[in-house]
Amino acid sequence: MLHWMPWKTGLKRSLWMAEFNNIGVVYKPKADSERLNQSFLAIEKALVKWGLDHAFCYQDMPQEALDSKLSTRFKRVSKEQFRGTVDLVIVLGGDGTLLSLARMMSRREVPIFGVNLGHLGFLTETPVDNIDHALGQLIAGQFTYDNRLMLHGEILDQDDEVVVSETVLNDVVVNKAALARIMDLKLTIDGSFASEYKSDGLIVSTPTGSTAYSLAAGGAII
Repeated sequence: MLHWMPWKTGLKRSLWMAEFNNIGVVYKPKADSERLNQSFLAIEKALVKWGLDHAFCYQDMPQEALDSKLSTRFKRVSKEQFRGTVDLVIVLGGDGTLLSLARMMSRREVPIFGVNLGHLGFLTETPVDNIDHALGQLIAGQFTYDNRLMLHGEILDQDDEVVVSETVLNDVVVNKAALARIMDLKLTIDGSFASEYKSDGLIVSTPTGSTAYSLAAGGAII
């Protein structure tokens, strides 16, 4: 993920010239329409400064952007084309939107820049009211990379054939889907026995995902 760096006296800065040629945009469909339109307008201005004709989007453009004729700046492509083309993704929404995007882009190391359109965002840390300034910093190369651990999980059938394979940024949950009941779980690590549990599920979490569970239990940010 990318973090823009505010200009402050005495702040040590890392400076890289940003050379992004294929910008992707993903948004939360049910986000506040005014904030969403504000974000698309800011991105349109940034595209001009970047010298780019358009950004890529695999979703339908929101009606507000269509009404303001911004749609000419955003090229609609398939999800597969989006995944294979973009070299930077701007996420407009909340942490859930970013987590979904991270899972979709897990096979490629593509920077993600999160803009928070809601009220609380730890991963989408840029407030929408700062989007113009933040994108300006991004264009100037005034940002830092935040590399985060991801987790790969697979489900095998009785013949050891992979039926589900996913790479995620937050966590993998093993539980009984239909109805929560106590299960006997055996945990092994690299083939070696670790522990046994009687519980209704097991959560294997990354450092990113662990914070959500800690906060839900009244704990601290991890």
